Amino acid sequence: MRRLTLMLMASVLVACSSNAPATVDQASGNSLSDSADGSAPSRSSPERPQGHTLLDTTSDIPGVLAPEDKSHFIDQPGVTEHTPPADTSVAAHNETLQDGNRPLDVIPDDPPIDGCVNCWWWDVLLSLLSTAIGAFAAIWYEGLGHPRLFFSIAEVSDAPRPGRGRARFLYVAVQNIPRTLWFISRRTAYACEGTIHFVDQAGNTYKPMPIRWSGNPEPLKSEISDGRVVTLLDRGLMALSRTADIPPDKSKTIDVAMRLASSSSAYGWTDESYAHNWSHPEFALPQGTYTVHIEIATGDRVFQHTLVLENPDSLDGFALHESKSHN
Repeated sequence: MRRLTLMLMASVLVACSSNAPATVDQASGNSLSDSADGSAPSRSSPERPQGHTLLDTTSDIPGVLAPEDKSHFIDQPGVTEHTPPADTSVAAHNETLQDGNRPLDVIPDDPPIDGCVNCWWWDVLLSLLSTAIGAFAAIWYEGLGHPRLFFSIAEVSDAPRPGRGRARFLYVAVQNIPRTLWFISRRTAYACEGTIHFVDQAGNTYKPMPIRWSGNPEPLKSEISDGRVVTLLDRGLMALSRTADIPPDKSKTIDVAMRLASSSSAYGWTDESYAHNWSHPEFALPQGTYTVHIEIATGDRVFQHTLVLENPDSLDGFALHESKSHN
C-alpha cells in the first residue's frame, strides 16, 4: 500500500509539471511558451560573473534547471554552468547530468518498483506455512519422549504349589525404553493394558484373554465363615490387576500360561483363572503348538508382539519361543 501511494504521488507531480501554464518573463514581458510556428522565443540573458551558474527560481520542482529560460537564475559562486538538453522532461534532464555538474537539490527519479504492490495474500501464505511447520515440529518433539514397549521372554517359574503339586508358569517381560536425548523428557507408560490371543495349528483363534500383570496382587480376599477362613474372589482387585505403569528403563512381567505336572493340558493365565480353580475352560491349551499374539496399549499407542508356545508331553518342554518373524 505504501508503494502504491508513492507511485500515485509521483504520477501527480509529473502530470502537474508537464501541464504547467505558460510563464511570463517579468523582466522583458515576453511569454515563455513556444511561438506559434514551433520556434523557441528569443530571450535576453542577463550578464553574470564568470564561474557562476544560475539556478531556476520559477520551476515547480526546486533545483531543476529550466530548459530555456535563464532570466530568473540566481548566481551561485563556484558552480560550473550547465546547459540543459533539448529534451525538457525531468527524467531526461537528470540522466544527462554528470556527477560533478549536478545542480543543488535535484530530485532523483523514483526507483523502479518490482514485485506486486498489494501482496497481502503472500503474507497470509507465509503465516500459514510457518504455523504448519511449528505444529509439525511440536508434534515431532512431543513424540520423541513417548513410551516404547519392548517384549522378551522372561524366566519361567517352576516350583511346587501348596495343594497342587508342581506347576510351571510362563511369563513375558515388557520393558519401557523411550528415546534417550538430552533435550527431551522420557515418559512413563501409564495404564498399560491389553490382551493375548492364542491361535492353534488349525488356525482356530481363542477369544481374547485379558492380560494380568504378575506383580499385581492376586484378586483374592479372605473372610471368616462359620469359624473357618474362606478365600473369595475380589472383583475389584481383578480389574486392578489388568493395568500397570512402567517407568522409563523399567520392566514388568505378564502371565501367559500355566500347566500343572498332573495335567497334559495347559491354560492361559488371567485374573479370571482364580474363579475357575486355576483352569479356565475357555483358555484350555491341549498338547500342541500355539501362536501367541500379545497386544498392549498405553495412551494412544499400541504395541504388539508374537511368540510361539510349545506344549509337548513333558512339562519340561512347556515353554515360549520367539516367532520366526521376530528373529
